[in-house]
Amino acid sequence: MSDNLPALRKDQLLFTNKNEALCFQEDYQRRGYIKKCYHAKISEYPHITSYFEPTCSQSSYLYVEKDGYFIGCPESCKYYQSVRHGKATNLIKIMSYKIKLLCNSAVSAIKWLFEWYAALTSGVQIILAICLLVFILGGSPFFDSIITLIKTFFPR
Repeated sequence: MSDNLPALRKDQLLFTNKNEALCFQEDYQRRGYIKKCYHAKISEYPHITSYFEPTCSQSSYLYVEKDGYFIGCPESCKYYQSVRHGKATNLIKIMSYKIKLLCNSAVSAIKWLFEWYAALTSGVQIILAICLLVFILGGSPFFDSIITLIKTFFPR
């Protein structure tokens, strides 16, 4: 670490409050050791007392193997994702999941409606079908033509 920062071992990255961990992460991002990436998070470990640690959700932070000293992000990290792109991707995933749930609910409701209609007697089905046609075609000129045709064939 070229700018006279003390080398930190992995166990020294545990902070007692989230603010300290966030300040550490922001400082190392400013210095270029940690990238401003969507996967750079602050993880909480609430065992006996709460500890907070800067982590990469893709487990990409580098450490010196022998002593476990923290290095930061790899130069050419394959998991790097800008914060803006990561939030947009996450929003798209959430929205597509909610749309899928909504579509499944609509399909279930339509299926129930058809099963209910099929369970009715044929006379009730015909009456409901005629009522539905009158409701749908009620204001159209086509409907007026049909009524005129019916009156022609069936005068009072």
